[in-house]
Amino acid sequence: MRSSSPDRWQLGLDMFGMKAALETIICNNHYNFLCEITADSSDEGMEEPHRTVLFRICQEALTNAARHAEASRVTITIQREKDCWVLIVTDNGKGFVVEKQMKYTDSCGLSSMWGRVRYLGGAFKIESSPGGGTRIHATVPATIPRKDSDSENFRISSIDCV
Repeated sequence: MRSSSPDRWQLGLDMFGMKAALETIICNNHYNFLCEITADSSDEGMEEPHRTVLFRICQEALTNAARHAEASRVTITIQREKDCWVLIVTDNGKGFVVEKQMKYTDSCGLSSMWGRVRYLGGAFKIESSPGGGTRIHATVPATIPRKDSDSENFRISSIDCV
């Protein structure tokens, strides 16, 4: 993936929304696969840092599909369900054994996706198998976890959005 100024993609994300920002990085990086994006008509209700976290997960998933998966098709779905934002990224690439890949230090992209979602109190799942492509599913609460009055730490609890 070509490096791009964080300010540039953040500006596009803030001004034009998630779908337009994703379309821009797809065009700018000349990926060798078809990509279909389905997003709620407006992500205006999506708080920061949620929008940036979901965008960065998409960015990493697109990079992985191009560099490692040899995918010919990627689909991205972003939608609001109940009190959560749901992101699903699927590719038809060569896939991998998730447990094995997560043990390697070079899988820091997958680990960072998980960490970003966990920071927001969400749920993250990767489904993949050799020859079967990859599906990334991230669910984050629609609102930012607030500080607990008894603690300086954020209160993070599991969520049930589905």
